Amino acid sequence: MPDDSTQSKVLWGFSVLCFIASILSILFYLRAPSTEGTSVLLGYSWSRLVIILLIALSAVAFLWLAISVWRKRTSGRILQYCQALLGREEIRNRILMGALLAFCVCAVIVLLSANVKEGPYYYYLTRITPLVVWLAYLSMSTIVALILFVENFRPFGLVAFLLPLVILLLGMAMHMRLWYTTNDPRGNDIFYLYQEGHRLLEGENPYTRILSGDMLVNQKYPTHLPLFYYLSWFTQAVGLNKFFNWLDFWKVIFLWFNLGVALLLFYIPMRRNMLVLAVFGSLFWLFNRWSLLLTTIMDIDYIPIFLLILSLLLFPRHKIWSILLFSLSLGVKHVALFHIPLYLIWTWQESKNRPVWQVVKTGIILIAPLLVISLPFILLNWEGFYKSILFTATRLPSDSFRAPSLDDLLGWIGLPAKIPLFIMIALIYLIAWQRKTRFFTATLLVMTSYLFFNSNFFKENFVWIIPFIPLAAYELADKELTDLQNPSSFRG
Repeated sequence: MPDDSTQSKVLWGFSVLCFIASILSILFYLRAPSTEGTSVLLGYSWSRLVIILLIALSAVAFLWLAISVWRKRTSGRILQYCQALLGREEIRNRILMGALLAFCVCAVIVLLSANVKEGPYYYYLTRITPLVVWLAYLSMSTIVALILFVENFRPFGLVAFLLPLVILLLGMAMHMRLWYTTNDPRGNDIFYLYQEGHRLLEGENPYTRILSGDMLVNQKYPTHLPLFYYLSWFTQAVGLNKFFNWLDFWKVIFLWFNLGVALLLFYIPMRRNMLVLAVFGSLFWLFNRWSLLLTTIMDIDYIPIFLLILSLLLFPRHKIWSILLFSLSLGVKHVALFHIPLYLIWTWQESKNRPVWQVVKTGIILIAPLLVISLPFILLNWEGFYKSILFTATRLPSDSFRAPSLDDLLGWIGLPAKIPLFIMIALIYLIAWQRKTRFFTATLLVMTSYLFFNSNFFKENFVWIIPFIPLAAYELADKELTDLQNPSSFRG
């Protein structure tokens, strides 16, 4: 760490700059009173008063910090506390990643306000943009001050945290640009997800539509578990009942999860100081054609992919949170369904005592949230629910590239058509059971087998293997794997 005098200068400069920024933000809000009819005190609305109070409290806190650091009597205690806090790598990384994520979220809102010139969001965006700019400044200042405080002005440390910021901003600009260059989205799956939420809003059970079909021909049936249908219903119930207004909200959410995947792909290799691989992984994710395609069709896959990667990352040390995140991923879109046995195998292998109970516990934690969200539809119409979920396995083969699968060439349909896929997946389970592969590599094998042996082959499914290519390369490069799992547990 830098010496005490350097640390004092960094903290004092950070506090003064943040205090000045807070005062300027308050002055901006005071010069821009609320819209007529919404004021409650001195021409300001409640929301405006709350924001002014929040920034004022922040200004007082930063002023107190600047004065305290300047005084020799108290600066020693403050520096000692900061050194103890930031000396722990885990806490330091969490602060840095949190500040970086906050900056990216703020940047999304600022860019969105610059592009949206009309509609229901324009009023709200113009009101919160000054606050968001202030938060972006604070988060960026925190990143820079923390790097200077801890890394002793080393260029590598500064570059390592500024690079993802630049990459995320470039990716953000590119993907937001695609919002305004796409065709009518009402022909894409996102429109039918909106419709399922609308049916729930109207009191209809969306899963009953499949009862009028033959389980072979697709009529845009609801084939996902109901978590996103609930989210679609809720966002419509609170006022976003017009499709394009609803979509304007969700495409921002998709962008955040998209950037979250890129941040994970940067963060995971950087824990081993693999800067080049970290840069490659984040760029590979943000700018490959399949991720760009997913943004143009505005599908929901960014959410379950992010949850799956985060689940795999947390599994060695935080198994309960990992399993819950995996369950949420399945609840949004159950593409990773074949990972359920992998989680059970990994639990068995890492259980020192009572492995059977640990596997049962994992299964309960995984299935319980899915059962809870599905229970209303199961009770209302069990046949409609299970046929809708099963339809993906029984529907006629289809693909986007005129590249038929093995079962299609053999003329197999229904569940027997999935035999080649089941064989390949079973072999991956055997590899995992023999401890010949690791988390991300096993995921890459499962997703690739699912993509290339499934009867239904759609171009948007390619995005599910993209993030696990650099992550599998990371596992190959990281021989020790001390942050992910016990290296002694591998025999291959």
